[in-house]
Amino acid sequence: MKTISGFILILLVCYSYAEQDWLAQIGGAIDDFSRNYYDMKAANTKGADKFFHARANQQAAERGEWGHITSKVLSFGRELLPSSGSLPNNVFNVGPSGWWNDKMADMDANEYGRNGGDLGKLVVKGLPEKYWPQGYTPPDDAP
Repeated sequence: MKTISGFILILLVCYSYAEQDWLAQIGGAIDDFSRNYYDMKAANTKGADKFFHARANQQAAERGEWGHITSKVLSFGRELLPSSGSLPNNVFNVGPSGWWNDKMADMDANEYGRNGGDLGKLVVKGLPEKYWPQGYTPPDDAP
């Protein structure tokens, strides 16, 4: 983890002083992912993780080719690593609540965002308004 943190720190420092567009895109994409991670934690809304996955990927990909590449690397790398550092107890559970299915749903959300999908379709009930996509209005039948 310290190696990854060090690498990210180096990229962010380079991003701050970068004149090359590719380095700025990489640093900006890392910033997009970091910001969305903290927003997801702050929102603390059940089921909203797919929205934040898609939003981070969309923001990073919109930075350009290197932002798009960085979003793929960060997303794929994150989904390869279990959250706790070891495989969860339900790793082989392929039912609706299984670890594998959740990883695959995260990957789908990542790709949806990278491809410019409508983030409004991923807003879940209870997500604070400050996180809503620009121009989003909840459906009339929403409580």
